[in-house]
Amino acid sequence: PEQGMAKVLYGTMGAVAIGILAIFFGYVLHIFNAFTAFTPDLSCTSVGADVMSTGSEDFTIYRNGIVFVSSGDLYPLFRDGIEAAEHGKILTLDLTAEDLNPTVLEIEGYTKPRLQPHGMYYSNKTNRLLVISHALQLGGSTVEIFEVLNDPIRLKYVESVSSPLFPHGTINDLVEGTSADEIYITKLRQNPIPLKGMAHAHTAWEIIESILDRTVPIFYALTRIVRCSKDSGLWECENVGRRGTAYNGIAVSKDRQTYYVADIFTKSVREFDRNPTTGAFKYIRDIPAVHCLDNINLDEESGDIIGGIIPSMWSFVRHWGKRSIPSPGGVIFFSKSKGYKSPEILIHDGSVISSTSVAAFWGDKIVLGSAFSTEGVAVCKRMNNTK
Repeated sequence: PEQGMAKVLYGTMGAVAIGILAIFFGYVLHIFNAFTAFTPDLSCTSVGADVMSTGSEDFTIYRNGIVFVSSGDLYPLFRDGIEAAEHGKILTLDLTAEDLNPTVLEIEGYTKPRLQPHGMYYSNKTNRLLVISHALQLGGSTVEIFEVLNDPIRLKYVESVSSPLFPHGTINDLVEGTSADEIYITKLRQNPIPLKGMAHAHTAWEIIESILDRTVPIFYALTRIVRCSKDSGLWECENVGRRGTAYNGIAVSKDRQTYYVADIFTKSVREFDRNPTTGAFKYIRDIPAVHCLDNINLDEESGDIIGGIIPSMWSFVRHWGKRSIPSPGGVIFFSKSKGYKSPEILIHDGSVISSTSVAAFWGDKIVLGSAFSTEGVAVCKRMNNTK
């Protein structure tokens, strides 16, 4: 009888374990849209591959149809370390021009040996360009602050911000707060990337951290938003707001009191109000986005939000492992007049530029960037099947 009971017990435990694993993998496949078929809405061509072979991760609107473009060599940087990456650059792209020809910007007074731009933000209020850079061994991840000069457009280095709260490769995007002395920064991952890249984690702790950062965020919120403020000439940083699964793009309203943050695995834009006294964030709501979001930008006049999306995280992961495998991408448009509900979504098949990290509209042009693409930016138009 005891042996029979043991068999029943072991059988029950085995069935429960199989059930838990089935739920686990089913949830992951659902989050990753592993079996979802997509019909392309966009027809795209690429431009600027000759000067943007290192990617086009983020755009930020300057003025008169001109955008700044960040072009850090992020794929080899994150995978194999700083020595495997080409030097990054910052460019301008004139969306009003018939032929989009990106221009590499001169940077005055910048003496650091490397610049690897990631997220960026231009402030109309202070005429400053804020850029996240991952120099890794050469100083970790930092916020680089530049003044924008004109005739011709160029940058002048102002200062850098660093903190133990954003170690190697953890931060993603940023916006200016209520003044030049306040910055809000998103963290995509909690633990630092190994100095020689994620493909070369050697110590037991590096391996554990790498596994945790690739699995835990799917189920549990770990990452933070960091607020840095400058008091008495020194920058100090602190965590603010509710934790996220993997915070990515961030945008801010014209009055600098409402902040919108893309949270990848909840497939939502998280809305926060800023405390006018302390600068802390109060959670308001999650705005559903259907797909995993990357960078987002907000039109200061209309309040509309536009973002780059990853329709199939499954394809994106496969593309990370083998870059010849295309990863679909697209753009999502939230209208403030509709309460940011029922956003418009347009998708491309990944054959011209893999995935999408950022998007911008100009007339009938839809311009898309990609963090890991070597093909510059994609200039797209709606296909006839798009309503």
